[in-house]
Amino acid sequence: MDYDKNETWSGYSGYPDWTKNYPLHAFFVDAIKVIVVVVAILGIIGNGFTVTIISKWTKLSSGAVFMCSLAFTDALAVFYDGIINEFLPMAFEFELAEINVWICNACIWFSVMTTWSSYYLTIMFSLDKCWAVTLPFNYRIHGTSKLGILLTSIVYILFSLYAIPYAVVFGLTPDTGTCHRVDYSAMSATAFDIYNEEFGVVTNGIIPISVVFLTTGLSVYKLGTFSSKHDSATKVMGKRDAEITKQMIAVSIIFFILCSGWTAFTYMKHNLSRDNYLLLLANYLLLNALKDLFQALNNSLNFYLYIFFGQKFRQDFFKLVGLKGEKATTGGNTATDKVTKIQSTNGNDQ
Repeated sequence: MDYDKNETWSGYSGYPDWTKNYPLHAFFVDAIKVIVVVVAILGIIGNGFTVTIISKWTKLSSGAVFMCSLAFTDALAVFYDGIINEFLPMAFEFELAEINVWICNACIWFSVMTTWSSYYLTIMFSLDKCWAVTLPFNYRIHGTSKLGILLTSIVYILFSLYAIPYAVVFGLTPDTGTCHRVDYSAMSATAFDIYNEEFGVVTNGIIPISVVFLTTGLSVYKLGTFSSKHDSATKVMGKRDAEITKQMIAVSIIFFILCSGWTAFTYMKHNLSRDNYLLLLANYLLLNALKDLFQALNNSLNFYLYIFFGQKFRQDFFKLVGLKGEKATTGGNTATDKVTKIQSTNGNDQ
């Protein structure tokens, strides 16, 4: 969720009744919330399978570690945002964040930390596979699981600290008991607005979008040169890393689309006309629901992309659930398919 000065935790508590004036807005907000819950359930299942499958691999590269840590983080983020924050209020009218002020602070901190950790682990994943295709010999030596664990830990630490200002300004309002921005003793309202809006859009929108776009473009280009020239450097990547690179490209493209949408909805939320307060609320909550949907999709789709674009990953999944996997395919016209075939003939499968 985003934590604007006019937003409550649930999206409804403490607001004037705007739904009678704008029933179509209310319908779409409720419908999107239901979709978010469904997406969250699928995301929890998919991310759980991803972590289980990768944990059974041997000789993990740094890319495989990022793949696993991203799935774990996505599972935490979508469980909170989709189940705790959407399903429980809808189904049982229960708001976890409203139990007491400490839980309110913890909920805010946890949501921000997991959401932005997911974004920057995606960046790490994208940078890692760009490294793998541009400097494959170097990556083979230095792209180890220890490096992946170290960088993942740094991401968690940085965004644990980044989330603290969000937690310290939130608390339970005396009149409604909802989790709101109420305490500016540690950070002024103006400073928090800059931190949340201007700085937040840059660090959590523009930077991730730009880095993923550039690294993915470079990876695709480099794979294209491997495909056309049969560059011998591809032999050191290994079949599994070649497949992970293809999966990363799919993840990065979807991330670019969803993160761009999230950034656009966030910008529009903060620039709505304030002439009509009820219309402002209706538009604001609709945009917020769309933003939450894009966030849930970003946290939930990766497993299904891995299944679709990864033959070995798909076979590992079938083996895990006790199904007979498909035989290895002989076709494939994409650059990565050709890289994989070159690697397979040289006995470099991990």
